[in-house]
Amino acid sequence: MNPRTSPHGTEAPRHEVIIVDDDPDVLFSLATRFSHAGFTPILANDAHHALQRMAEHPNCRRLLTDYRMPGLAGAEWVEVLRQRCADWSVVIMSATDADPGHFIISPKPLDLENLLQHFRRVKPAACRATQRLRRAG
Repeated sequence: MNPRTSPHGTEAPRHEVIIVDDDPDVLFSLATRFSHAGFTPILANDAHHALQRMAEHPNCRRLLTDYRMPGLAGAEWVEVLRQRCADWSVVIMSATDADPGHFIISPKPLDLENLLQHFRRVKPAACRATQRLRRAG
């Protein structure tokens, strides 16, 4: 049985993840790995492009991003993410010490298996909204 096939023989839903990196080789490598692991990678080559992608895919709720990129990056990028992605699972990749705020930091070189496991555990936005309603009720 294909790992992306449900026991009923239908294609299992693929979870989207937005991947942001200014290095096209890194972006391609990550996209390939996430795709093979059953995710639908949504690619962005900088923070502004990532914000566009987030608007286009509001239910995605998974973001893997580089910390240092041209333009909007570093602490300024983390602050934008803090304001816009409070209920997203955000992992920030960095080869140097970085303050990820309340997000997760993943040092380079990346432990891809650990990252994939983390993103597999993230519940879709609709499921989390239902959980919040149940707790409130």
